[in-house]
Amino acid sequence: MALKRTLSLTLVSFYGLGTILGAGIYALIGEVAKEAGNFTPVSFIIASVLALFTAFSYAELSARFPQSAGSALYVRQAFKKAWLSGLVGWLVVLTGVTSAATIALGFASYFVLLLPVSPLLSVTVLVLLLGALTLWGIRESATVIMVMTLIEIGGLLLIIFYGRHAFAALGNSHWTWPSSMQGILIGAFIAFYAYIGFEDMVNTSEETINPEKNLPRGIFIALGGAMLLYLLVAIVVIITLPTELLTRSNMPLIEIITYQGHSPLLFTLIALIAIMNGILVQIIMASRLIYGMAKQDNAPAVFAHVYEKTHTPVYATVLVVAMILLFAYALPIATLAKLTSTIILCVFMLVHASLIAIKLGNRQKPSSFSVPIGIPILAILLTLGFLGMQLWIAH
Repeated sequence: MALKRTLSLTLVSFYGLGTILGAGIYALIGEVAKEAGNFTPVSFIIASVLALFTAFSYAELSARFPQSAGSALYVRQAFKKAWLSGLVGWLVVLTGVTSAATIALGFASYFVLLLPVSPLLSVTVLVLLLGALTLWGIRESATVIMVMTLIEIGGLLLIIFYGRHAFAALGNSHWTWPSSMQGILIGAFIAFYAYIGFEDMVNTSEETINPEKNLPRGIFIALGGAMLLYLLVAIVVIITLPTELLTRSNMPLIEIITYQGHSPLLFTLIALIAIMNGILVQIIMASRLIYGMAKQDNAPAVFAHVYEKTHTPVYATVLVVAMILLFAYALPIATLAKLTSTIILCVFMLVHASLIAIKLGNRQKPSSFSVPIGIPILAILLTLGFLGMQLWIAH
């Protein structure tokens, strides 16, 4: 049984924006700020450049091959190696799982402000409930994602409103450029994780209406919206909060509210919704990718089973939920974020290489979207440089 095409450009754009925002700004801006300090916006800008180049490759490939399995499919089409395609697919699944586990731990940090319960208990209940929602149906899940994305955008706009005076103060701020770029680059490496999500959109190809046009458009709508919001919020955070508070806080967005004498209750609820949104889209992405790989014989055939009533891949979803809980129990949030960024950067290099190989082997452009071959070449160089700097800093 096939998946059902029900996602419009609006829904798929909100799907992408929801996973980008939920995965990043609410859960990890504190980790970025601890490394980059007042230069947190610079870290986000560096990360956004790499994300943009990657988005170009995914946009063209999604137009050429509008099918589930995403990165794994692109690698197979380019190199005709089933084992390499399978490896890439499972690596992307791993990034989705670790991403969801990361923000699930972020959820626990916010939720304890409302109810003093064990973080593992709140994470377990949350992931199980979201897994059940995913099994309900893609249109229902995507509608919930759209509503939650609107709420989380509202939360970020609330932060920007509370910190609006920061933009006037920005011109009067005098910061000395640091003698070492290490903190900024480490911050950028963590911040890049905050942009992960747009590549998940391609795994909904078989559930998107007119995917050849709507997926490339949706990718850039989602990424562009996230870039703007990230930059504005990062500026507010570093201008509004004292440096010592910024570097020791696990939840600087909450600090923005409380530092100005307001109750954090409303924003805490919004943050919880935002993080739930990020987990939900990762469950959808990873389960659809496993489903797509099962159809290509890169995963056990049982994961290609689609439940007749809901048209959802039930066994693939159950597997993803179990993996998320395992990683959430095992690793701390910063470690998960760095692991996710490292894996996904390696996958992105293979995707860029796939686009280059496909372009060289087939010069016919897709009907809806195409980029110059120099874009994926430059993207590979940037990614290699980014990974190389991180390895150098780590040692």
